[in-house]
Amino acid sequence: QDMPSKPNPLTRGKKQKAHALLQHNQLAEAKPLLEQVCRADRRDDEAWYLLGAIEHHYGRYKAAADCYEQVVALNPQNADAHYFLGNALRETNKTDEAADHYRQALAIRPDYVEAYCNLGMVLEQQKRYEQAAEHYRQAACIDPARAELHYNLGNTLKAMDRYADAEGCYRRALELRPNQVD
Repeated sequence: QDMPSKPNPLTRGKKQKAHALLQHNQLAEAKPLLEQVCRADRRDDEAWYLLGAIEHHYGRYKAAADCYEQVVALNPQNADAHYFLGNALRETNKTDEAADHYRQALAIRPDYVEAYCNLGMVLEQQKRYEQAAEHYRQAACIDPARAELHYNLGNTLKAMDRYADAEGCYRRALELRPNQVD
C-alpha cells in the first residue's frame, strides 16, 4: 500500500500559498500553484486532491477524475478521493466505474452516507432499483434525519410500483423538511 508522500520542502511554500487562497475561495489563483506543485512532486496526493476539487468546481470532470485517480493511486485508502472520483466519473456518464469507487469508499468508511446515497443514484439511473433502494436504506439508517434520503428512496420505490412504501418515504421526507416542494 502506497502512503502519502512526505512534504516536499521545494513545493511547501506554493502549497501553503494555495491553501491560503483556497481559504478565501480564490480558486482561479490557487489552481496554477497546485499545478506547479503536482508537476514538481507527482507524489503529493494532497495537491492532486485540491486540484481535483478545483477542476470539479469548474465543471471540468475529466480533469477532476484524472486528479482523483492520482490521489487514489498514491493513497488507495483515501475514502474521500474514491468518493469524489466517483462523482467526477458519474458526471462523465461512467456509471459503472463511479459505482466501483463509491463501493471502495464504503469499504474504507462504512458509515459514508454520501457514498451510499450517490451509489444509490447511480444504481437508480441504471434501473437497478432493488440495489438502489438498499443503499438509500443504508444511508437512512446512518442518518435518519436527512430528508433527501427518504425522498430518493421514495422515488426508487415508486419506480418499482411500490406506491404505498413510496408514499411513506415521501411523508417522512416532508416531516423532516416540510417546505420540500418535490
